Amino acid sequence: MSDFPWPDDFPDTINPGLMDRERTVEVIGHIARARDCAAKDGLLALESMTEDGSLPEFFSEGLKLVADGTDPEEVVEWLLEHITAEDDAAEKTAKAVYAVGVRGIQNGDDPAVISAAVGALLKA
Repeated sequence: MSDFPWPDDFPDTINPGLMDRERTVEVIGHIARARDCAAKDGLLALESMTEDGSLPEFFSEGLKLVADGTDPEEVVEWLLEHITAEDDAAEKTAKAVYAVGVRGIQNGDDPAVISAAVGALLKA
């Protein structure tokens, strides 16, 4: 399930079936928008993208960490901390998908690689 460094037991807590179609499309749209922004204008451009309030707080904060040049390991720790603290199973799944997007964007992965990683997670 993607190259995200999930804890061994973590995949068992993700259930893509809990996200309805509308939420899934929304999450994928947010990731695609951020991915395209970073590819076109660089990682610093993510900062301005997070300022308009149109992104969920978790994703926005993850993107800010990336834009600020935070060490990738620290970003992963932050993402995992917030995902595992989430009690709502559908929201936990959405956060996991956002985390894969943040990780791919920070790594500078090709858009197709990010899309494939998100798709793999949603098929888990």
